[in-house]
Amino acid sequence: MVVASALVLLGLTPPPAPVAHTPPRISRHEFRDAAYGSSATAAPMAAFGALGSSRDYSLLFPAQTGAPYARWNPCKPIYWRVNPRWAPEGALADLQGAFSRLHAATGLAFVYRGTTTLVPGTAAYDAADTDGYIIVAWAPDGSTALIPRAPRGRYGLMGMAGGYATTGYASNGKPYATIDKAYVLLSTSFPSLAGGFGWGNRYGWLGTRGMLDMHELAHAVGLDHARGTTQIMYPVAQRMPANWGAGDLTGLRLVGRAAGCIPAFTG
Repeated sequence: MVVASALVLLGLTPPPAPVAHTPPRISRHEFRDAAYGSSATAAPMAAFGALGSSRDYSLLFPAQTGAPYARWNPCKPIYWRVNPRWAPEGALADLQGAFSRLHAATGLAFVYRGTTTLVPGTAAYDAADTDGYIIVAWAPDGSTALIPRAPRGRYGLMGMAGGYATTGYASNGKPYATIDKAYVLLSTSFPSLAGGFGWGNRYGWLGTRGMLDMHELAHAVGLDHARGTTQIMYPVAQRMPANWGAGDLTGLRLVGRAAGCIPAFTG
């Protein structure tokens, strides 16, 4: 769903002072973040349990004074489509597994709506109406602005996730921020990346496709990076089973069903 990151953190505007007959403001903000590949000989990490600190998480749109953090409305289904044109063999099964793991951690309902020809980061994607959807695609490096070709001798982006969040005020007078649409774009430049959700390669590219999918999809529902290497949201791939860490699970609960419904905006 991205040790430097190409992240863009956008703060939320505090609510305006009450003014009679002034309609509530609604504004839209873009977000994106990425995951990096790592290539090494790796010592394995522990295999069981939710590891690390439960405080090791961050949000792409953190709450500020008078303004909430952004999340999908958990009382509506989140639709998703996939562009399988450049998908590696077995990648679609890994993607479905990642959505299942995200559902289990958040309670959010993800509904598959078939394939698409859209590729995030292109003019066709920008012109399309994808509100309410997460669009997932694979693409060669350099084919979109989201995943450029890596400079020689440097690790490139394995994936990039982003989307839009809208802030406004509901009929109950409270401010809310909703994620309206999102995407996940995955690089095709890591053909030796192991499939599934297990330990992955001991040598070469670390992590697995399942881990990468979980990371980018968690960005798409509002999580930012973690500090510890035991978290799926750590920005560089690690050799470990693809299990949510303790911090991942805390953050996912905050953006999940437990946070409650988001009423419709007024104005």
